[in-house]
Amino acid sequence: MAKLETEEGGGFIEAQLQELRQKIKPKKDNTQRNMLVSMMPVQRKIVGLISESRDVLTSEHKSIWWSQ
Repeated sequence: MAKLETEEGGGFIEAQLQELRQKIKPKKDNTQRNMLVSMMPVQRKIVGLISESRDVLTSEHKSIWWSQ
C-alpha cells in the first residue's frame, strides 16, 4: 500500500484516507431510507384504523339488517 507523507512526518495509508473520505461524505440514501422507515408505524396505524372502522360499519349494517 502506498503511504502519503504529511509535513509532520506521520502520514496516512491510502486505505485510511479512503475510509475518512467515506465518513465525511453526506449520506443522502440513508436519510431517505430513515424517513421511510420512521413513517411505517404511522402507516400501519392508519391502515389498522381504516380496517377497524370498516369492520364496525359492516357489523352495524349487518346487525340492522338482521333486526328487521
